[in-house]
Amino acid sequence: TLAEFTSGVAMLSKLDGAKYRLIMESIEVKYHYQAKMACSATYGLNDQECASKITEPLKNGGVVYYKCEVPIHDSEGNLICTGYINWQIKDWQQVKTVV
Repeated sequence: TLAEFTSGVAMLSKLDGAKYRLIMESIEVKYHYQAKMACSATYGLNDQECASKITEPLKNGGVVYYKCEVPIHDSEGNLICTGYINWQIKDWQQVKTVV
């Protein structure tokens, strides 16, 4: 949950939510160490990566899948797990809804 939330907030900080729909397509977690204390996650998406991997391809229409790798550490710095969140991004005009 922490990996999904952290990467989602980072993605939304770079993408215009009024223009693009962002939805989690899949999630995978690899556990490395037993969590026994508070944990935190950090994820960042730089402007160049966002442009080349997401916004530029979206200009051609269709859908983009972007996988975020989010490490989660405890307060002592131990790597607890790594979350792999695959986001599906598309222009809202490409979203089909059933009423």
